[in-house]
Amino acid sequence: MLVTGDADERAHKSNCERALTLLYQQHNCVITMNMADKVDINQSQPFPALSISNLEESILEDHDEGLYFDQNTVPFDFNGQVLIWMIYLE
Repeated sequence: MLVTGDADERAHKSNCERALTLLYQQHNCVITMNMADKVDINQSQPFPALSISNLEESILEDHDEGLYFDQNTVPFDFNGQVLIWMIYLE
C-alpha cells in the first residue's frame, strides 16, 4: 500500500490500479479499466480506454472510439497492432 501526500502521486497510483499493460516487441498497449468501486481522482482529464505506444519511436496513440473496458473485460492477445479481448455479458 502506498500512502502519499502528493496529489499528483495519488492520482497516478489510482490510475495505475485500474490499468493493464500488454507488451509485444517495442509496442506497449495500456488498457484503462472503468471500475465502479474506484473513485476517479483525475476526473478533469480522464484517461483513454486504450493507448498504444511504440517505445522505440516514443509515439503514443490514444484510442477512445466506442471502447469501454471494465471488470467484465478480459484481454487475450496483443500483436503490436491488434488487441483481442472478451467481454462477459450479463
